[in-house]
Amino acid sequence: EFTVVSTDAEMAGELSAGRADLAVQGRMDSSLAGEVFDDPSFAATSDNPGTGRSAMLAVPAYASDALRNVDCRRAVFSAVDRLGVVAALAGGVDPVELAAEPATSLSPPTIPSFDWSYQPFAVGDGSGDLDAAKASLERCGRPSGFPVRLAFAATSTNSEIVASLAAALERVGILVVGVPFVPIDYVRLTSSPAAMRVEQIDLALLVQAPMVSGTWGFWNPLVSGDLVGTGLSTNVAQVRIPSVDILLRAPEITSTSPAVQESVGRMIDRLVLDDCSYIPLASVKSILHRPPMLTNVTTNGALGNGYDLVQIGKAERP
Repeated sequence: EFTVVSTDAEMAGELSAGRADLAVQGRMDSSLAGEVFDDPSFAATSDNPGTGRSAMLAVPAYASDALRNVDCRRAVFSAVDRLGVVAALAGGVDPVELAAEPATSLSPPTIPSFDWSYQPFAVGDGSGDLDAAKASLERCGRPSGFPVRLAFAATSTNSEIVASLAAALERVGILVVGVPFVPIDYVRLTSSPAAMRVEQIDLALLVQAPMVSGTWGFWNPLVSGDLVGTGLSTNVAQVRIPSVDILLRAPEITSTSPAVQESVGRMIDRLVLDDCSYIPLASVKSILHRPPMLTNVTTNGALGNGYDLVQIGKAERP
């Protein structure tokens, strides 16, 4: 039976009281996280998977002159405070690691090419490496920094992320002007390079999951150059890297072998990060809870790594 509730807090209450077996959708609620830590029996039937959702900055092809220089983009990469982004995504969940983890590569933990260890540019302890950022600014000829217009979908969480990014980048002279859009208008904006150019957008905040699970499902919509300019592209940064497009067409990227997918996906990750047209910020996680009588409990990447409703079973009560 499906029951519709109106708030995440109400969803957490239904789960905690045992009136619901599973939450099909919904953000993590801080009260649920509290129960996971306060009650060992509750924690034993809770899970903390990645969702496939990634927070990142897209640098569109029509960004300002400064950001068309790769070293200026690398300055942003090194200066941002990923720990602050994680805190914003947590929304009161404590510890914040239950809600998100800082990311220095683009692949989310739900696809084979994911690699926590890969860090192409210095980021310090996660709060930013200001010396590295300043050195990059020197190399791109902007030692005093530059202004940027950062577009985002106007939600409370995104507003907190943008505030954190603005404070972090200001430390090296990169001055952020936040440009909020109603979420549906933001989808239209990021789908149109012409609109991005008219609005003079230098950076766009993305917090999204792939529509299709797997390595190809994540990378093709994000970085394929084949559809750029057709009006059908979801490549917000308008990335065009010939070697990436070749890899996206290769049969290995949809191989049934995770090891083969991993190899191809990591090559794409490194090529895109080298270009710095997308700047990774954090990988989003969730807290899931299920009562002990549920059986064959697995997660499904196509469902945002939520519980797989098709595979799940339920033991009879004694």
